[in-house]
Amino acid sequence: MKVINVSLISIEVINFLPKELSLELLVSFYDGKKRGIRFRILQIDSEKTTIEILSKIRKYEHNIHQNREGETVLDSIVSVNIANYGETFERLYKFISRISEKVEQLKSRNSEGYISTILSINSMRVDF
Repeated sequence: MKVINVSLISIEVINFLPKELSLELLVSFYDGKKRGIRFRILQIDSEKTTIEILSKIRKYEHNIHQNREGETVLDSIVSVNIANYGETFERLYKFISRISEKVEQLKSRNSEGYISTILSINSMRVDF
């Protein structure tokens, strides 16, 4: 059995489309090598999005480290552990929630601060 320890490095907004209210995120993480995955979020639900991001990281790691040609069944089992899972989940959740709040501001159709809110969303980032 192979155990993979993953720690998140950062998450950032790389593209926000105000007309569609969708965004693209880049999540950088370390598993012995620095890696990154892009996520396209069409509906921003903080809890659902956080769970989806962590699940996709686990699935990605599982797929790249699985040994299907091992001698025993245990050779093909991969356990993916996310470092400081509780804290990581909470920080990721808060980040997505902040994005969601800003998107809600845009939905109010108040033209005041519209451009600055879009720029603010596009520059959002958190380091772990």
